[in-house]
Order: sequence, then C-alpha cells, then structure tokens
Amino acid sequence: NADVPSEITTVSAHDLTVSTISVSCLKVEWESEPDRDYYVSCTAHDDDYAYADNMYFNFKGNDLCYITGLREGTEYTVTVEPILSDDEKDDFTAVSASADGKTETVEVIYDFPHEDGWTNCYAGDYQKNNVIGNY
Repeated sequence: NADVPSEITTVSAHDLTVSTISVSCLKVEWESEPDRDYYVSCTAHDDDYAYADNMYFNFKGNDLCYITGLREGTEYTVTVEPILSDDEKDDFTAVSASADGKTETVEVIYDFPHEDGWTNCYAGDYQKNNVIGNY
C-alpha cells in the first residue's frame, strides 16, 4: 500500500561514557557501528566559557575520541551523534546521546614562601628593575 509510511529506524551512539583524563582532557567512548562516522561536540556548563576555540577532538577510531584544550575543573556536556549517509536519510533518523564530564582540578600540595625579588611565574629567573632574566 503506497499510503502506508515506511518504518523509520533510529541510529544512536549507545553506552556513551565520558572519563576524566587530566586537567585539560576528557576521554569519550561509545558503542559504534562498523563503517559509521559520528559527530562529537563538547559544551561547557558555564555560559561565559570563552575557550571553545581551544578544543581539539582527537579521534582514535569511530568509537573513541579524546577532547583536549579544556579548562581545569570545568564541567562539560559531550554529545555524540551518528552521521547518516545519503542513502539512509529517508529510512533512518539519527538520535544523539549526551553525557557529562569534568576535568581535574589542580591540587596545591605545598605553598612556597614568597621571596622578594623572585617572581612566582618564572622559575629560576630573577627580577631586577622590572626586567626578568637569568642574572
């Protein structure tokens, strides 16, 4: 019967997990289909997040992606969506999967005492007359 619509099949990334790797990296894994590409996006929970251009997506197959260039101690939502081929677009629909992750926070284990003349950000450099160098 021509009036009966064909059944639409959904395609999704199943068993999505986001793991913390470091202060700037998240590991994203999902159950994938062979020969299918996936679109991965990452959004910070902070509306004022200004570092999205620093994110880099390093794919290690079609079921694993490392997201680097992230900020310390920041929460993110990662979304994975299957990409449909031109032949599939009439009979399939892509359903995205999302999961939250958070980068590590640096733990200060020792505070060094301040020493006049030595800067805090240039280890081994001495500040003299507002010029930093190895004197």
